[in-house]
Amino acid sequence: MSHEQLTPLNAILNLSEYHLKGLREEKFFSAGEQKRYMEIIWSSAKILEYGTKSQLSQLQLQANIYEFNQEATSRDSLKGLVEKVAAPFRLSMLEHGIELEIVQTASVPPSLNHDRKLYEECLFNIMQNATKFNKRGGQIKVI
Repeated sequence: MSHEQLTPLNAILNLSEYHLKGLREEKFFSAGEQKRYMEIIWSSAKILEYGTKSQLSQLQLQANIYEFNQEATSRDSLKGLVEKVAAPFRLSMLEHGIELEIVQTASVPPSLNHDRKLYEECLFNIMQNATKFNKRGGQIKVI
């Protein structure tokens, strides 16, 4: 199991255990604390999900059993796809003052034919690295 899997898994387990312990002891957290814990648990679970799906796809590609599912995605819906993939990293971006800018240009074709699953996994890997290796107060620009 890799570091990219263990870190979000530990966040999920530790925060949910901490929250459950508080409930058992009838120690109630503020709405803000609860929201923050749930955001961390959700984003960690999404990161773990994307990482696991990516590993499965890689194994299928290596075994030559991956079934490509090519579909068309409009230029306008690509922005929504980037936002969806970026969502698990928003909390980390916020904490580090990293700004995400999604720019649509005329150079992007009106429609993109791709395997959506592999495209999301590629975007995920790029977003994860851009967040992880960015400097405090930096910027991620997706064109």
